[in-house]
Amino acid sequence: MTTSQLRFEIFKQAYIMLNDKFSIEYDTAMRWNEVNTNTVKMDYPDFPTIEQVLERAETISGFVNSK
Repeated sequence: MTTSQLRFEIFKQAYIMLNDKFSIEYDTAMRWNEVNTNTVKMDYPDFPTIEQVLERAETISGFVNSK
């Protein structure tokens, strides 16, 4: 695997992790708001930005490159 391929795999993994987190939080808010119509509504999460994905990728990369 080349360095570029490794970097892209790390980027994809960071995106998947944040997308999964978003999906769980979104589904939780949707279900809460459907069931609890007479209480305070739960806010929906924002979709991850490219900056957040890059930041997570840097964190993963730092872990992978550490000894």
